[in-house]
Amino acid sequence: LPAVARPNMMMVRSFLGVVCALLVLVPSCVLGAFYGQTLVAPRPATPSNTGDIVGLLLQNPGSSVLASRYIIIGHPFYEGQLKLSSNPSLLTIYDVAAPSTKIQVQVTAKAYHNDTSVRHAVLVFKQPDIPAGQTLSMMLSSDSFASFLPLDIVLRWPSTSANVNLQFRFGDSPATFTYDLSSLIKTMPANTPLDAWLQGSLATQIRVERSVIRAMRMVFDATIFADDSWCVDIQYRNDIAFGTIGGNP
Repeated sequence: LPAVARPNMMMVRSFLGVVCALLVLVPSCVLGAFYGQTLVAPRPATPSNTGDIVGLLLQNPGSSVLASRYIIIGHPFYEGQLKLSSNPSLLTIYDVAAPSTKIQVQVTAKAYHNDTSVRHAVLVFKQPDIPAGQTLSMMLSSDSFASFLPLDIVLRWPSTSANVNLQFRFGDSPATFTYDLSSLIKTMPANTPLDAWLQGSLATQIRVERSVIRAMRMVFDATIFADDSWCVDIQYRNDIAFGTIGGNP
């Protein structure tokens, strides 16, 4: 090209560099103008009173009040942070904003450190009402309640709860299996050893399994709470397919 038609490449590169810099800076400026500050996630409260163990946050991201109910959560602990005189134990949890209101919490240790302190535990307690979009700061405390008797899930399970229908096809042949949860739990023979994941005065949870066909099975983790509310985690499994009864139906 004639000299007059050739662009000055140094000028072009400089121009592109300015454009790229603006593309980087403009979003930052816009974000700074709109937000103006760094967003920090809420932190659990730090133990400050005698007996305090660890802080917890209960959040309600919904648009309506989350009504009080029993909840089950798992929680890890540092070595030496929590020791139980019995397993499970009935300790205390309270709202940091209202520390005078003590809530019972059933603590069941599932793993231990070398010094026998709890490494991981399952906590069961009745959460307070949580307003829409709010977070409650809770504190687990070693303050304990008197000894207690575990809930008898077979006795307390409602006579009518729910049916679970499992439907699938083998080729063109449909098959339906129906499981009556109340019947599965309440007709367990007396003195049957229970596969109890939880067994306390606030919650007892057992596992009931029923074969479907060959390697397939249904697993029901049923929980009864102290106020007679209940919940069931239902699993359909085909995870013993490589056993002696595995393979295609």
